[in-house]
This record gives sequence, C-alpha cells and structure tokens, in this order.
Amino acid sequence: MVDKQINERFDYSYLRPQKAEMVKSFHGKGLVKKSSLKVKKFENATILPLRKDEKGRLVWGLGGILDSKKQYIEDSGISKIIEFGYSPDNTVFLEKTVVYCGYFRQHWGEFIAFCLPRLWYVLENNPDVQEYVFFTDEKSPFELSGNFKLILERLGILDKVSIVSAPTTYKCVIIPEVSYIQSEYYTDNYLKTFDLIHQNINNVNIDKAQKIFLTRSQLKKSTSFESGVDMLDNFFSKNGYKVISPENVTLDEMIAYMDNADIIACISGTLPHNLLFAQGQAQSKQLIIIERNALFNFFQPDTDKMLNCNITYVDANISLYPVLLSNGPFIFAWNEYFKRFANDNKMTAPDDCFLNEANKQQLLKKYMRAYRLEYHMCLYMPEWMQKYVNVIFEAYYEGEEFFGAYLKEQKPYKTSQKSPFSYIVRLFRKLFNE
Repeated sequence: MVDKQINERFDYSYLRPQKAEMVKSFHGKGLVKKSSLKVKKFENATILPLRKDEKGRLVWGLGGILDSKKQYIEDSGISKIIEFGYSPDNTVFLEKTVVYCGYFRQHWGEFIAFCLPRLWYVLENNPDVQEYVFFTDEKSPFELSGNFKLILERLGILDKVSIVSAPTTYKCVIIPEVSYIQSEYYTDNYLKTFDLIHQNINNVNIDKAQKIFLTRSQLKKSTSFESGVDMLDNFFSKNGYKVISPENVTLDEMIAYMDNADIIACISGTLPHNLLFAQGQAQSKQLIIIERNALFNFFQPDTDKMLNCNITYVDANISLYPVLLSNGPFIFAWNEYFKRFANDNKMTAPDDCFLNEANKQQLLKKYMRAYRLEYHMCLYMPEWMQKYVNVIFEAYYEGEEFFGAYLKEQKPYKTSQKSPFSYIVRLFRKLFNE
C-alpha cells in the first residue's frame, strides 16, 4: 500500500495503467533508513581485480578481497553481480593502510550506485589512510578522466586514489559498510557524500535556466539504439527548456544548472539519479521523467524516495519487444500519454516533421535494425522479466496499434520492402494465410 504522502508527490497519470500500478507497488515497498554503519579492518588482505566468471553465475565476474587466510570476504562483493574470490598467481605486497572502495566501472549510474556508497568514509577524516583503492578488470588498467575524476577531486581524495588491475596485498585494508543497497536501505552518510561533492564544486559561469531538459541525444550509443531523442529535444526546446547534454558539461556545471532550475526534465535511466547531487534543494523542484521502457528502472524508486521531490512520469515511448533495461533499443514517440501530458500542461507539440508517417517509418526501421544487432532474431525474456509480462504486453499492444500495418507487413517501412519481389512475397503470404 502506497502511503498518502508518496501519492501526493508522485504523478502516475501519464503512465500506462498496469505500469502505473507496478510503479506504485515499487514505491510502496519500504526503503529502510539505516542509522549507523560498520567498518571492518583486515591485516594482509588481498584486493583482487575483476576476472570473468567462467561458470556464468554473475553479471560482471569474480573479484573483491581475500583475507590473510585466503578466504573470500563477502562484504567486498556486490550480491549476484560481483562475488567469490579466486587464487591469484602472483601478488604484490604494499606496506600501506588503504580504504577499499569496490569495483570501478566507467558507467555513471553504476558509479553512483556501487562506488559512492563506500566513499562516505572520507567524511571520517582519518589521517591514517594512505590510499583509497578501487579494482578494475584484470590486466586492464585505465586512466581516470572526466567527471569521474572530478568527483574524486571534489571529495578531496584524488591524490590518494589507486585503481588496481593486478592482485595486491596491503598491510591493512579498511572496508566501510556500503551506505546504500538497492531496495534495502540508505543512510544519511550516503546523502552526505553527495552534499560534500556539492559544497566543493567551483563557481562556474552558466546560462541559468528555470527549466532544463537533460538529454541523451549526444551519447554515441543513443544515435543507433534510441529513436526519437531528437523529437524530445525539439519538444522541450520549443517549450522554453534549456537542453543540456550531461556528458558535454562538467560535474560543476551540471550541478549549477540543477541548482538554478525549478523544473528538471530528463529521460529515465541514469539521468534522474543526477539530482542526488542537488538533493539538498530537491524539495523545491519538479522532476519530469520521460520513460523509455515498458518496465521501470529498478533503482528509480529508491532515488525517488531519497530525493523527496515532486515527480511526474510520462510514458513517451513505444515499447514493442522486451529489452535490456539499460541497452534498449528504445523508441520515443508522440503517443497518447505524451500528448495528454503536453495538453494538460499547455505545452506546444513537436515540429510536424516528427509527427508524420515518414518519421514513423524511420523510428521503426532504426528500432528493428538495433534489435537485430543486440538480440539477433531471438526474443529477449529472462526469468525475472516474466512476472511483469502483463506490463510488457500492455506496451506491445499499444506499439502494435501505433505502427499498425507496418508490423503486419501490409505497408513497407524500409526500402527493401518496396521492391516488386518483396510485394509479391507479401501478397503470397496473405493469400496463403487466407
């Protein structure tokens, strides 16, 4: 049961009905606020870089910490993602006291969800700490750059950060308990980590805007796996929003934009989590999340509760087949939910070039090409997804109606289907089926 306070903050009216009920149920599950965190210390412990799990048990692989007796320390892993140790061939020993920070993967949302939860330890100001150590893929060192580097600088630990790609034993390894675990708990220390980053940002000269839209249109993957992002850019720009590509601005600039905006719109996924960097002011803001999938990002309900701001969700997507929540492909379109959201808020529709049949053909063509590239001709349907099959079908039926005759091959949507031979094949199929 969703409590009254949550109902008042979250607007589900622009979601598909069954999806709306699913999201309400996610919000109704308690996210415990934990009051204290533990710190464990291990002498002569070995930090293992990530190694592929040959048995296929885990999402990323094997890695974490072995104690002095070569026993795996479970607190060093991420449940079902990184677990279990292995016997390293060689190790390097360093006479240092270090803080273990987990696996460094250069993905923004995963850094927020899996790395920052251990970095609360910087709040302790422990002078004995010589290094903050992450591990990366075995034998694959990489150089810190961009906003990842800036976060560590704003936390005041950049000169003490080490990222290991070979098994390394330390005199003392400090393991801070994680300050946030998805769907389980969060702590004040998790939010204070974002606050520390926020208070240490540099003053920047930005073109302040009351309304901003965080887009994905400049991301390389988006150009082939997300159709219709240019339509979103056009829509929000026409309605007075400043369109910002987070990957093209510094962390300091992005935080400044969010601080100065009253309304923040963004595409679902990692982008809404950025508001955690401005969560101290979130109560006074309106967040609009443009949903890209039939399902719901599983980290989003936790972020929603921690932000404590007003949020509107808009199913401005056409979802034909089940897809990976992070990979897609995705289609953004001017569907009935998006239209109703715009009408209710007296907003102008996108340009006509995004609303005609030619654009609809291009959306479907790009989606089908991306789906084949990611899944070949197979249906992606992992076990965990099957309990949401009613939500998936709800979206599919809408998509089938939106693309109409194109999906039934009664009308061509790509050049190869317009050839005389293709027409004859379709004609025979129709006659045979009848």
